[in-house]
Parts: sequence; structure tokens; C-alpha cells
Amino acid sequence: MINGGRTDLAVESAQSGGSLPNGVTLEKERHNGAVVETVQVTSMAGAAALQKPIGQYITVYLKELSANTYNPDEAWTELLANKIRPLLPCDSRSPVLVVGMGNRNITADSIGPLTTEKLLVSRHIVRLLPNALPQSARSVCALSPGVLGETGMETGEIVRALVNATHAGSVIAIDALAARDPVRLCTTIQISNAGIAPGAGVGNNRPALTKDSIGVPVIAIGVPTVVCVPMEETETELVVTPKDIDVIAQRCADLIANAVNRSVHSKAVLEELQTLLS
Repeated sequence: MINGGRTDLAVESAQSGGSLPNGVTLEKERHNGAVVETVQVTSMAGAAALQKPIGQYITVYLKELSANTYNPDEAWTELLANKIRPLLPCDSRSPVLVVGMGNRNITADSIGPLTTEKLLVSRHIVRLLPNALPQSARSVCALSPGVLGETGMETGEIVRALVNATHAGSVIAIDALAARDPVRLCTTIQISNAGIAPGAGVGNNRPALTKDSIGVPVIAIGVPTVVCVPMEETETELVVTPKDIDVIAQRCADLIANAVNRSVHSKAVLEELQTLLS
């Protein structure tokens, strides 16, 4: 394990000191070969110790995601969907806005945009063809807003404007993360109800997307695609990513998109959407 360096993973922060800080709990379970670790930050003291906001952080470890023998398992999709679904507001009448964060031109930062391309969006159908879908259909819209250097706008500014325009009741933000341990690279999916701070893992801190800043609950889903390695002799830092990150990023995007689709849509709605959008 590489010591030092930044991490976006709450489970790594929680385990870094040997014992859990006050105001932090950690539970571990296994599902169909996946290791699920849930960190709960319940107090300001715990938030300060982990440098993470108060909230729930669910980490699903799937080592097969980065393996050459990778074979998608439907059970993994259902597991992720079952972890995402309870974090969504109960009011199904308000649209869900899915935001694919990151730079699609940088492979290690492209998981967000890649995921939004694979989503079954429904807001336009619900609005224009209300009888084409079951009444239980949830309105879903998606966007990849790019990065500050491309747009001149902070992601938070764009998302806040979109929430107001679409009357979204919640946001699902998908992004690439940084890990401290290389074992976590492209094998771990973190799901949190505490929002997300874009670029924090690589030291490029941007305004956070949270319920306080956006106005609605923000569910963050991320995969660590880089490890930051401090170089003490030169006081610099290396950012390392797997050599086959292009293939792995597509796998992660497929898995997350399928899980989000299942978490927001019922089976009947999914079948109808697939027919309408095919």
C-alpha cells in the first residue's frame, strides 16, 4: 500500500489511523463476491477527522472490474442499484438530474461523460408523450457539463441552473476519483449521499456539489481511476493510472449506467424505454 497521497475514498480515510475516529462507524459485508464497506460520518468531529462531510459512504469493491478475464455479472448491477435506490427522494414526481462530471478528452477522467451516454433518459418522453410510459415512470435527464477550462463556468453553477430549470428533485453526480491504495484503482465504486467536491482527489479543488449548494439532495457515485504518489525528494506528485484505462473506463461506465437505470426506473418502465429509444 502507498502511504500518503490524497484519496476521495472515505473508507481509506477511516482506516488510515488504525482505529476509527469518534463520530465514524464502519460496517463490512459481502454480496456475490463483492465486498461492501459502509462508512457513516455522524458528527462534526468525525467529519473533521476524515475531512469528509457528514453522511453515508458506501464502497463496493469488485476486483474483477480491472481483470483481463472480466465478465459482467447481473448481480453486481442489482447490488449497486439496491445501494443507490434508498438514497433517492421518495417523491418520484420530481425529475432526477444525472450529471456526468469530468473531462471526456482525458481517459482517466471520462467515466462521468461515458456513463451519461448510456443512460435511459425519460424526461422528454414523460413531458411530450405521457401515455407512452407506465404512470410509475420517473423523469430522468442527463448532462455532461465539461470542465471549467472548456466552459468558463463552474460545474456547480451549471448544475444549480439546471436544477432550477428542470425542477429536479435530486442530482446524481458521477465522477472519477483518486485513491491512496493502488489495489483500489478501477475496482471500487463509492456511493455517497454527502455530495461531491470536484477535483479534490488531485488537488484541484472546485466548489462542492451538495444539498446546501445546489438546493436538492446530491448522490455522488465515483470510481478511483488514479493514484497520487508523493515524491518526497522533489516535493512533487505523480498521478498514475492503469495502462488499459480506456477499456476499464468503459466497463465502469456500463456498470454504473445500468445500476442507475435500475435504481430510478422499474422493470416495466425500463422495457418501455428500451423499446422507444431503440
